[in-house]
Amino acid sequence: MRIAAIVVYFRRPDIIVDSIGRLIADPDVDEVFLVDNASGDDGADLVERTFPMVSVLRLRTNLGFGGAVNRQVGLLPDPMFDGYLILTHEVRLSRGVVGSLCRHMANTADVGVVAPLVGLASQPEVLWSAGGFVRRGSGLPDHLGQNENIRAWEWKVPYEVAWVDGCSMLVRASAHIGVSGFDERFFMYYEDVDYCTRIRRDGWKVVVLPTALAWQEPGLGPKVRESILNPIRLAASQGPRARMYARVMALARLGFNSVLGIRDERRRGLAKEIRTALKDYRLEGRTRSH
Repeated sequence: MRIAAIVVYFRRPDIIVDSIGRLIADPDVDEVFLVDNASGDDGADLVERTFPMVSVLRLRTNLGFGGAVNRQVGLLPDPMFDGYLILTHEVRLSRGVVGSLCRHMANTADVGVVAPLVGLASQPEVLWSAGGFVRRGSGLPDHLGQNENIRAWEWKVPYEVAWVDGCSMLVRASAHIGVSGFDERFFMYYEDVDYCTRIRRDGWKVVVLPTALAWQEPGLGPKVRESILNPIRLAASQGPRARMYARVMALARLGFNSVLGIRDERRRGLAKEIRTALKDYRLEGRTRSH
């Protein structure tokens, strides 16, 4: 398989050269692409000076994680790569991970996404994500194995999940193109869950390969806008029962944030976006059902 590594970068010039260097040295990565999400620092310049062979895409505005990946994939000639290794800038992969992921995908024709176990960089024996599932009824996601010992999962055979953490995943190019990439309305957080859900609906499997390991340090979590809108968007996309839950959650979250003192005009703006999200996903659900 020909693999393009796509690294989404945002304001970590202290680590990006090391991250890119590891990928350049990996024999199973054919080309490396860095997408600078309007960082406004010298990280992309450092990469260009150190690794002239790396293609750097500088975005004028921050398009979020999914938007950055979509822009880079959109610039690649369609038949050029068989898979996209999608990574955030801080991820560390254990030796041989890319080759293991590639072999599994090459030998399993119905796998659209395959990913490693993800541990915490600050506590390497602690598991952050072994893939995830979506709760019935609410349509909201949760991680498998979070905070367990990562070594307890290594012996498992590859297994299917509903979604994998977007920090490190190998995606079959045809699976990505088939769902038109990430839904950029999510901007940040939950976009990986929605992406994997749509790939599965398109007939592909999403798999975790437990013998493959990666480490990252999760971010601080979504801002107020994303923390309200994105769970609602995700739940609203999961079916009638989950859409009803999404409406209840929307009212509860808006009420909670009014107690916290969010200005009325900002709350009205969020309410408008929530109504739009619920309407959009209701219409999309009807389209899929026909």
